[in-house]
Amino acid sequence: LFTKKTVLVSLSNNRIGSTLSLERTAHLLNSLHESRSFAAVISCLPKDFLKARRMQEFLHMENQIIATPKISDFLAILKGADTIFACDGGIVHLAAALQKPSLFLFGGTKVERWGPLSKEADTIAHTGHVMEISEEIILQKLKKLLAQ
Repeated sequence: LFTKKTVLVSLSNNRIGSTLSLERTAHLLNSLHESRSFAAVISCLPKDFLKARRMQEFLHMENQIIATPKISDFLAILKGADTIFACDGGIVHLAAALQKPSLFLFGGTKVERWGPLSKEADTIAHTGHVMEISEEIILQKLKKLLAQ
């Protein structure tokens, strides 16, 4: 897809406490892009394509939306991505199985029980909602992830 490092962002999530707003996700990626060069791959289910389009408007780096109606489609882009930035959900376990460098945000879910089983994955948890996690902490961990 791209000649530079890619960060895969997954927008489709059914966990209320584990959903970042489009604006905050874009803001984090744009802030990260100020110090690191990368392209964003926006993954979504077909039902969330317009949501992905809205986020795309906020981004200041190369990006592409890839709708993944089938698990095989999702696994293909997951396998091809250099790094993963997402919230708690099935992506956590799939990325861990592929040993992908990742940062996952957990809101209201116990990482000790449901966290990724991979040394390549990092997590940040909040007892309530991921929107309550400090942007500074997220950016610090994302910068470390992209430096690998």
